[in-house]
Amino acid sequence: MTLNPWRPIKLNLIKLLRKNSALKAFSPSINQSKQLIEGVKVKKLLSQYGSPLFIVSQEILNQKLLILTQVLKSQYPHFSIAYSIKTNNLFKICQFFKRKGILAEVVSDYEYWLAKKLGYSDSNIIFNGPHKTEKTLHLALKHNAKIHLDNQQELELIQKLSQPLNKKINIGVRLNTFTTKPNSRFGFNIETSEASKIIKKIVKTPQLTLNGIHLHLGSNISHTQIYQKSLNAICKFINQTSMQIPLQLEYLDVGGGFPVLNSGAFDWQLFTYSINDYIKAITQPIKSHGLSRLKLILEPGRYLVDEAILLISTVLHSRQNQNHNQVTVDISSSILPLARTRFQKISLIQTHPKRKPKLYKTNIFGSSCIETDILAKNQPLPLIHSGDIICFHNAGAYNLTQSSQFISPRPAVVMIANKKTLLIKKAEANQDLFYLNQT
Repeated sequence: MTLNPWRPIKLNLIKLLRKNSALKAFSPSINQSKQLIEGVKVKKLLSQYGSPLFIVSQEILNQKLLILTQVLKSQYPHFSIAYSIKTNNLFKICQFFKRKGILAEVVSDYEYWLAKKLGYSDSNIIFNGPHKTEKTLHLALKHNAKIHLDNQQELELIQKLSQPLNKKINIGVRLNTFTTKPNSRFGFNIETSEASKIIKKIVKTPQLTLNGIHLHLGSNISHTQIYQKSLNAICKFINQTSMQIPLQLEYLDVGGGFPVLNSGAFDWQLFTYSINDYIKAITQPIKSHGLSRLKLILEPGRYLVDEAILLISTVLHSRQNQNHNQVTVDISSSILPLARTRFQKISLIQTHPKRKPKLYKTNIFGSSCIETDILAKNQPLPLIHSGDIICFHNAGAYNLTQSSQFISPRPAVVMIANKKTLLIKKAEANQDLFYLNQT
């Protein structure tokens, strides 16, 4: 069965945007009493695909992309969106965004190769990161990818590779600012002479044209002022530099970093800003500095995929100690690595009837033999028994790409659309772990 990513979404856009004026949590639908996820029986999912299991809601992917697109259209119509492949590099998820006209943002040879495998033309690939090998960089230069220069040695390599191509090559440069992120190791600083010097070198290279500025302020940025201060500093630098050096800038790439609800650290940090607020904080400085002619490029990852994916797991056993539950499930932090560093929102699907309503502080442990394999702490839950299902929310960003095969193979991933399921990644088998060990 092929899922259609262009299926019309039965949403009232005005209502959807109004709801998002304050930060709103998204999640695949869970019906605890009927034991349904996205309208599909949990027992059917587990019998067909096994436990544990990642579940992708295509509806949530649609909603998040729709909201971001509409906000940008209303505030800064001259824009492009590039999906950050490192956030979740599953082929079907990347393919979903490609079919929606979204660009690909890559930071490695593998991700560049994957973008080409997805059918992206090089001109629709943004090549970031501090490690671009000569082979892939040559391909990107030859076929007009958007390349963002990260360091001096990279410029020297680009100058060498571009000479025999006998054509003008557009290139962008990554900048950073002390305003919000002191001593970043990426790109060139605008408060020192770094940025000015590298721009002069690019402009003086006959075969190169500087046509873009790139910055990326980090991940899970909790305050809109970080964007506003950084953009003010960058835009001021652009205007000051253009008075001294002839620039032919076409775009300003602001990266990503937009947080979502329940993605904070163990301090239970909740973000109070909507995507409207973040886009406003980015676009106002651009407009106020007279740079609206520049195309705005964003590279979101977490914002688009984190909430769209659940990880469901089965309770292996539990024990009660006074007012505490200690529960062990059939995954470990190697499968859900972000659980080590943040508060993990969970839901419970009980498989045993007639439970007492009393709540207990519950710690959920992984199935490894490591004492600190903790997936959730002090969650208020009723008594839990073996066979119950724990749903871990916000599993879409970085968990799959950072997961490892520590102790056991990794689980399957299934996408659900309109109550229909599609296996988009098979569960690994024991022989898969052994395969690369063979000589």
